Amino acid sequence: MKVSILIPLFNSENVIWQCLESLLNQDFSEFEVIMINDGSCGKDDKKRNYKKIIKDFSKKNKLTIKYIEYNENRSLLEVRRNLLYEASGEYVYYVDSDDFLSPNTLSVMYSVAKENDADIVQGKSTTFVRDGGI
Repeated sequence: MKVSILIPLFNSENVIWQCLESLLNQDFSEFEVIMINDGSCGKDDKKRNYKKIIKDFSKKNKLTIKYIEYNENRSLLEVRRNLLYEASGEYVYYVDSDDFLSPNTLSVMYSVAKENDADIVQGKSTTFVRDGGI
């Protein structure tokens, strides 16, 4: 595995589907997805919790997701550290659950890292405002 996509989950049930679609649409396929639900008990507009959303997405699409669920909220630092322990990729990419990646994000980041023998690669981001809030 070349890249491990690591996603902490908490109270973003309404946007996680779009995040997963952006991963599915990558022009780079050698990645794994690992998610930890940090004790969130919310639901999306269809009344699905994270576990059901991930199950529905995986069933509909050809994207395997390793899903881990905590019963209570922990610190983001602890969740990110535990995601890293689960990773098997040569590189890791932390994605927030409300992020949407451009279709070439992983291929560009991986190519730049390999060409420059880089330990860390940073890209740019764009913020979208929806209904008067972020």
